[in-house]
Amino acid sequence: MRLYLLPAILVFAAAGAVAETNSSPRDTGALDLFGPKSSYQFVEPPSSPTPLSYVSDSGDVVIYLNRFGGLFLPGKNDSRLNTSSLVDEPRILPIYSGSDSQWNEVLSCVNEQFSGYRVQVTDKDPGTTAHFEAVVSGEPEDLDQAEHIGGLSPFRLDCGVIDNSVVFVFADIFGDDTGRLCEIIAQEVAHSFGLDHQMNCDDPMSYLGGCGVKRFRNANASCGEYEQRECACGQDTQNSRVLLADYLGDTAAPELEIASPAAGARVNPFFYVDVRAEDNVQITRVDLLVDGKPVGALTSPPYVFDFNGQLGEGPHVIETRVYDSENTATTNIEVTVDEDAPMQPPPPVQPRGLGEDMNSGGGFGVGGCAASGGQPSSWLWLLGLAAVLARRRRR
Repeated sequence: MRLYLLPAILVFAAAGAVAETNSSPRDTGALDLFGPKSSYQFVEPPSSPTPLSYVSDSGDVVIYLNRFGGLFLPGKNDSRLNTSSLVDEPRILPIYSGSDSQWNEVLSCVNEQFSGYRVQVTDKDPGTTAHFEAVVSGEPEDLDQAEHIGGLSPFRLDCGVIDNSVVFVFADIFGDDTGRLCEIIAQEVAHSFGLDHQMNCDDPMSYLGGCGVKRFRNANASCGEYEQRECACGQDTQNSRVLLADYLGDTAAPELEIASPAAGARVNPFFYVDVRAEDNVQITRVDLLVDGKPVGALTSPPYVFDFNGQLGEGPHVIETRVYDSENTATTNIEVTVDEDAPMQPPPPVQPRGLGEDMNSGGGFGVGGCAASGGQPSSWLWLLGLAAVLARRRRR
């Protein structure tokens, strides 16, 4: 009976060196139910790195899932030539033994793992086009690996990208578990972009299990296999989602809405704008504009801007723009400022004025609480209510 809960082996390798000499493997942990024994092979990075060439002519990073195996020769990692630092002599990998329907599940799942990045996942051989290749077939014995090893990848000591890398994922030992096979493919490919193992068990870079479906998470996680350790290149934590976006690009624009006030609302001069924004990687900034003029900006949540009564009466267009590292999303509503309108109830979170750079309102004449703290929202609400009542008494 073969055990199927089997992740991967990470091999440190120099990408770009014509001759790659591996040192002895290092054992880093015993097999348990949620992960394999891991072995590292240390080699020196190339002395004269070549420019990165992993982006295809189309501008996408191509990840080729090879279900047909084939002949692989020792040498510099190059998917276009079927050469790999992970083989010490010519090796033939067999054809993927699962069914077509199982393969389609794997292909769809890997596409989902890399969704939102500038990536093309394909099972059609790109030939001489720059690409990363995951050979998805066979057993660990095909490359003289221990029987519990689920995958094999090179890894640069400087955590750099290995152009046109070839990784191996031994599909036969996963049986019908196409979901686990998919997660290991994602882990092995990510190793070729310099990602280390990490401890959050809901991420494919983790050996640990029991947390449901694994996806690249926007979380600063400790590195390690079964125990926390320093990350491969000395950092304390690793964010797999952000690191991959640095290398693969980000095609998904943020999602946003103005939760309050409602479109078309009559608002008291003392009102706040509650912006809800999400992104597949991370939000870098939320801007607030009134009638086309920038009046505020926030770079961290909660994205709640407040006005202290200096916005003039009448109709105004409230616009928000949300940015990630590459994309922008925008939405707007129209409101009417009316001194006789009821006050909004206190916001669900502390308003933050008009942001880090524009709390003085510039030349626009809009103020607010300081981003670092400011007035408590309930106090501000009562202050505004008192001002409204005073104006009404004077009439």
